[in-house]
Amino acid sequence: MNTSNESSYKPTVKGRLQALMTSLFIKFPKDPGLSVRQYANQLYNNEEVIELTDGGKYTAETIRSYYYRVNGSVNPERDLAQYKTEDITTDKEVKEVDWRTIFKAANDYKQVLQSHTKSATDAIWSIKTNKPICIVNICDSHIGSWGTDHDLVQKVIEEIVNTPNLYVILSGDLIQMAIKMRSVAEVSDNLLPPKWQYKVLESIMKEIKHKVIAATWCNHAVEREEKQIGYSPTAMMLEDNVIYFNGIGHLQLNVGRQTYNVAVSHLFRGRSMYNPTHGQMRYLRDEAPWVDVCLAGDSHVPGLLTYTSGGKTKVAINGGSTQTSSSYAQRYFSLKTHPVFPCFTLDPKDHQINTYWSVKQWLNR
Repeated sequence: MNTSNESSYKPTVKGRLQALMTSLFIKFPKDPGLSVRQYANQLYNNEEVIELTDGGKYTAETIRSYYYRVNGSVNPERDLAQYKTEDITTDKEVKEVDWRTIFKAANDYKQVLQSHTKSATDAIWSIKTNKPICIVNICDSHIGSWGTDHDLVQKVIEEIVNTPNLYVILSGDLIQMAIKMRSVAEVSDNLLPPKWQYKVLESIMKEIKHKVIAATWCNHAVEREEKQIGYSPTAMMLEDNVIYFNGIGHLQLNVGRQTYNVAVSHLFRGRSMYNPTHGQMRYLRDEAPWVDVCLAGDSHVPGLLTYTSGGKTKVAINGGSTQTSSSYAQRYFSLKTHPVFPCFTLDPKDHQINTYWSVKQWLNR
């Protein structure tokens, strides 16, 4: 073979594959019917790390790469050597998850947060007295709404502050807080900006907190704030000042020598168009038969019912509203909104509960 012919020789693809595999010390198959390309295909489809006769280990991915690059590879043995798995080192740490350790940390964190939580589910309130006390259920004042009679709100607040032996339980929707972006008309009902609604309520609480037995959650302020920013500034302010229930709350009221049990929430499941106290009655029957009085609001329809159940006297009360000109209520419920807040008295000597349609009725008894 002359020199000129050798210099112009270009190997075929089969020749290149054979040269590549020979340079890598790959043993050719003993099966004479298996071509070099077929053997290369076997290497290409191999999912294991392949160990060659030179002691080097190559992944299947490397074989795939050089199977396609064989025609353009100048020195495949040199290129392939950099991919030897035994030559690669890393400081990556591989750690296993220990679920018990994570559970312990979660429980510890939970206990720390709960130890700093001021809201309650059960609470005790006591007063030393020889005279009956009156408790009024105030709710749905909707301070800051265009539809609210703020003169009437002021009258209610001053009545609470200036009337001896009168105490209050706040059952929600004290401010309008129309911040749920579902309707332009609804959001436009904020006569006062949300910030100032909050500040007004904070100012009121400073004045009446010594008369407030407890307060509870609501949908207008607490739930809307939680949905918009993840927590409720209104709830935090209330729990800093008085007993606060972030859901249904049970109160043990020790009045003189007597103990009374009261349940309060902004609303209770079950609504009847014929009985505004239906949800309260259902709760007393199904969930808390030992409770004497159950209070709520939300529907803006005052209700007062004294009845017997299981041989015990029960009282169910629903509050009215000072939002006397609500376009929503006037369209879907009634033209009449009653700014009426029923109340009840607890006797310190005998276990006796008396009910009144209003504080005025109680004072004029």
